[in-house]
Amino acid sequence: MRIRPGELAEIKAGTIDLGFRRWDRPRVVVGTRMRTPVGLIEVTAVEPVDESTITEDDARRAGAASLDALRRGLAANPDRPVFRVGLRWAGEDPRIGLRQQPPTPQELAEIRARLARLDAASAIGPWTGPTLAIIDRSPTVRAPELAANSLSFWTSRAARATSMPRPISARASEALKPCPAPTISALRYCDSVAVMVMAMMQIDE
Repeated sequence: MRIRPGELAEIKAGTIDLGFRRWDRPRVVVGTRMRTPVGLIEVTAVEPVDESTITEDDARRAGAASLDALRRGLAANPDRPVFRVGLRWAGEDPRIGLRQQPPTPQELAEIRARLARLDAASAIGPWTGPTLAIIDRSPTVRAPELAANSLSFWTSRAARATSMPRPISARASEALKPCPAPTISALRYCDSVAVMVMAMMQIDE
């Protein structure tokens, strides 16, 4: 369910608690929690409604300037039913807090053991450390820029592998995502990304 940035801010503030959408079928269910730039937005209700029963108060609660403005927004796809969606701000994204929480000694041991197994099974030698280091050095860099900056490293690394004589594909390079978590928590959140990138390097055609 797409929600405009301005509407997200108003949902967080409590001034918007409804949305109206034309869908062929419900795209969300009660209890759905959507991660957004302002935190979690929870769906509190989903029900089909007759457009003629929507009121001025409904329009105000949906953030529309007027009932007419809301109806103009629903003019596309008139053959589809209108759904009334209840919305509320459900708190900050829990991942923010987790990023600041270091792994426990047991979790750290499990992560290191997993990375060691991946390194041992790799046809191009140890790679998890360099991958995580790339991510850790640039915690705020967007995915496209990080992938572009990292491509030359993995291209040369892959070219040296006897089982991998070609450079990595664009698909693999695009998969190399930056991890927003800094330092040690990069281990917790980014090793799965590194796994995916290197898997693509070894199986891409």
